[in-house]
Amino acid sequence: MTVDNLSRRGVIKPLECQFCLDHESVNHLFFECVVAQYIWKLFHSFSGVMISSYLDLASKWPCEKKFALTNSISAGILWGLWLTRNDFVFNHQAWKSMKTVIRRIWLIMVDWKPMYQGDLAQGMDRWRSFLEEALKMPLALGC
Repeated sequence: MTVDNLSRRGVIKPLECQFCLDHESVNHLFFECVVAQYIWKLFHSFSGVMISSYLDLASKWPCEKKFALTNSISAGILWGLWLTRNDFVFNHQAWKSMKTVIRRIWLIMVDWKPMYQGDLAQGMDRWRSFLEEALKMPLALGC
């Protein structure tokens, strides 16, 4: 749960986004935060598909076959952002760099590899290779 949801349930955690220190909400964590925006820009560079909101994501779901790669990668991005954020909140890990998030997403894609076959498996392999190259490069934002 994001800290706004936790606080409504009486669980006190920091109200700040663990990535950028703005107020955390679901929308902020996954789309508005500078870290999320950076990851979605990486995805855009890879795929040509721009994702900047839940509406952008949801519009792809009914066209599952046409956007199977986009939907699979998007799920991995959301899960990677969520798990990395939870490491900060619940496991007291500290922010190191944008590469921490990219590496987490890459690991998710490796774990999910057995689920994919055919063209989708090839697309996921290309995405993992793209992330590997991103991990080798100096990153913008001082991250």
